[in-house]
Amino acid sequence: MNRFRWFYHPIFIFVFSIVALAASLFLYIYWYMEVSAGLQAVVAKYQLDPEQFFEAQTWVVILVLSILVGIILVGVFLIFIYNQRTWQLYRTQRNFINNFTHELKTPVTSLRLYLDTFAKYELSREDQIKYIRMSPGLTFVSTPRKRG
Repeated sequence: MNRFRWFYHPIFIFVFSIVALAASLFLYIYWYMEVSAGLQAVVAKYQLDPEQFFEAQTWVVILVLSILVGIILVGVFLIFIYNQRTWQLYRTQRNFINNFTHELKTPVTSLRLYLDTFAKYELSREDQIKYIRMSPGLTFVSTPRKRG
């Protein structure tokens, strides 16, 4: 499955779409010119009225279709850029959340280690206070006062 991963890459899809669209435009113009030449040969052979087969705006049609294909190419390009920026923002957000949760988990894990130590072993009050002072989030505990 990893062999075909490049096939779904946005850059590959973008380049393939552009090449396919440009090839279709080229083939359309080529075939249109070929059909026009064939029609001209038929008109000349049978001595028909050329105005029935050819309009004066042939090049206008080709120009308009070329402009439309150009607009489509620009649209595909803009969508590609938008997609890439969206993925970049998604990766940035995911990295931020991962770093943030890591920063939250580190002190909690450290505190849990101290609490597990207190639960498993019987420590004297002085050792407990020493470990509490060394722990990163429990520095507010002071030495107990002696009553009396």
